[in-house]
Amino acid sequence: MIDVKFYLNNSTSEYTTIYAVVHEFGRRYKWPTGIRIKSDMWNPAKKRCRYRSDYTDAALINERLEAWENLIEDVFAGFMKELIIPSQHSFRQAVNEKLNVLIQSEPDKKITELVEFAKTFKDSVARADRTLIRYQTTISKLEEFETIRKQKIHFEDVDMSFYESFRKWMYSKNASTNYFGDMVKNIKVFMNEAAERGLHNSIAHRSKKFKVVSEETDSIYLTVEKLKILHTLEISSEAVLKIAKDERPQNIERRVKSLINCRDRFLIGAFTALRFSDFNILEGIKHEDRYISNRAIKTGTRTMIPMHPVIRDILIRRENKLPDPVSNQNMNSALHLLGELAGFSNLIEITRTEGGKMKTYRIPEFKLITTHTARRSACTNMLLAGIPIRTIMSFSGHKTITSFMKYIKIDATEDAIKMKDHPFFN
Repeated sequence: MIDVKFYLNNSTSEYTTIYAVVHEFGRRYKWPTGIRIKSDMWNPAKKRCRYRSDYTDAALINERLEAWENLIEDVFAGFMKELIIPSQHSFRQAVNEKLNVLIQSEPDKKITELVEFAKTFKDSVARADRTLIRYQTTISKLEEFETIRKQKIHFEDVDMSFYESFRKWMYSKNASTNYFGDMVKNIKVFMNEAAERGLHNSIAHRSKKFKVVSEETDSIYLTVEKLKILHTLEISSEAVLKIAKDERPQNIERRVKSLINCRDRFLIGAFTALRFSDFNILEGIKHEDRYISNRAIKTGTRTMIPMHPVIRDILIRRENKLPDPVSNQNMNSALHLLGELAGFSNLIEITRTEGGKMKTYRIPEFKLITTHTARRSACTNMLLAGIPIRTIMSFSGHKTITSFMKYIKIDATEDAIKMKDHPFFN
């Protein structure tokens, strides 16, 4: 496999650019990515930007580095297929040809409109499907906002006045705080990318006031007992038909198989703390293994996690053949149905800000189960079992205590029960 590494052009400068290097065929190949970074945010060991709450460009920089890594790997794969040892010139030419396919060249008329650029950007970059969907959602909202305002949004229009008017409009449509925050996050991505390509010099979107707002969501976790109920749940055609009333009888067998597959993938996540993007495609593990080894797609970090008996039992039942990956949306739909089949119907009170106002809802527990519940359940259950936080973080891949604690869902009652035998209370 081609090993693409990234280095800073000038680590002594406050800001510098990043270049890629490949050592192959006994030669050294170098390519300037054009990505600009604050030098002290670079992690030389991991060859990636550090994730820091006060450096909002980190995620974007690392996403762009991954895109460059994939592109360069594809270029070398082409050379290897043809048994060609490229020169530096041939390598650069091949990268440029690849870029011409992936990135639409700038039109004769310079792009000045935010939405126009956002569409071009979305269609030309290599990103995860979920990210591209969020980009499209933001684009659609911006187009709707343009229709309301009866004017196009140009780069220089994206300032605090735009921010406040866009927020007021979003809240008038009862948008949640996190939904609006996601819109702002993507707008900042579009603006930063456009600036990198020399399309504007605006800096208003970099203001601290032009912020990505968010609030902690009322999410749930499933106890070990509930996870074991899912594990032993009998998923039959008759039971599914009682709940999925719109399911056609001729499709029921396929539906049952799909539910079993989603249940098994979900439980692997719930006993490893892996992200959905990782447990959804995990393969090559066997019930004889003592540990599950995985390299995270998002961070590139390798984890080693002891195999839980529930996962071992799944592998034995499936003869070590895990199901094909499924989309996040389809798995969430399956998890809602699985939770209902399992009887997880207690009403859960949740609050969230919509349209700038706090609202409270009571929702059946099964409707709150998502792919993210697996990772949250694993982190919380491990902590309740007494596993040290640092150890759990080595499994989950969290970099900071702050980000890890957002996954912990221990309520006041559980805290009290856990501490009742503490010397302080005796």
